[in-house]
Amino acid sequence: MSGSRPSRSAASVRRREAILGVARELIIERGVDKVVIADVAERADVSVATIYNLIGTRDRLLIALLDDVAEQVRTRLGQGSARSGVDACLHVIATACGTVLDDADMVRAILANVGNAAPDQWLADGLESSIRRSVDAAIAGGELGVELSSVAVANGIQLGFRGALISWVFGLLPDERLTASAEYMTLHVLANAATPGIRPEIDQRLVHLAIHLTGASP
Repeated sequence: MSGSRPSRSAASVRRREAILGVARELIIERGVDKVVIADVAERADVSVATIYNLIGTRDRLLIALLDDVAEQVRTRLGQGSARSGVDACLHVIATACGTVLDDADMVRAILANVGNAAPDQWLADGLESSIRRSVDAAIAGGELGVELSSVAVANGIQLGFRGALISWVFGLLPDERLTASAEYMTLHVLANAATPGIRPEIDQRLVHLAIHLTGASP
């Protein structure tokens, strides 16, 4: 059971970061199923009670590692160059994929093994506000029409990203194809909502990605 009021002191933050760093090391070394709280505590030179107070159970420890990845995505999106419309939608997805791939072994190991502790919508839900803002900007800029609501378009992008992420987790997509596959799914959703002026550009991008992914036209 996790502590209800984790300390925000500098010392507690440092201990938490050390604990998560050790947990990540052990996951890479041993695999998720062989990582236990006692081993994390021993290597991090803290007590088991400290881990429970600062983070929580083993499942919460794994979720905390994923949450840190999601926070990195949000930070990178906040630091990115200004984009609008369709490009902004693609930038959100590419940033998420790039951040996941930066810690590919850990993320894949956790998502493949924790089951209900980390629903498959984990990162997609975390991107919801960024995707919505990008879709709204594309509608305001005349790139997307109003026949489909921004909520419907954003949900479609999220579903496509989740599908690509799950395929990657279980080995159906290699690392080098995750970003292209997620962008391909995003562009398909955007193509259905695109205004006539932007649709040819999206179709051209789809062809390019299809050739990159499969060698065939979409």
